[in-house]
Amino acid sequence: DGAETVVLAAAGPFADAVAGTPLAAANDAPLLLTDSGQLSPATEREIARLGATTAIVLGGTAAITEAVVSRLVVIGVSASRVAGDSRYETALAIAPPALSRRPTTVPSC
Repeated sequence: DGAETVVLAAAGPFADAVAGTPLAAANDAPLLLTDSGQLSPATEREIARLGATTAIVLGGTAAITEAVVSRLVVIGVSASRVAGDSRYETALAIAPPALSRRPTTVPSC
């Protein structure tokens, strides 16, 4: 149970998390939720447990502050942010990377 990459969304407003689901799937990455103003202790523990080295942060600084990104760097996780000026523009920004990395096969249930 490991993951090189995690996708991080705010735990409160759910729009970024919903929009980020295909991006997480395309990267074979878990989608984790955190508080907006600080990296949630449970989320930090899960990132460590997974051994992740990269995080894709969804939403602007109103959704997830720079304090969260700074904490990721402190624990050895490089972070990139996918954001727009609104939740709608964030969803549009998430779509191209998700679609460019989509799996070529769909697993059966």
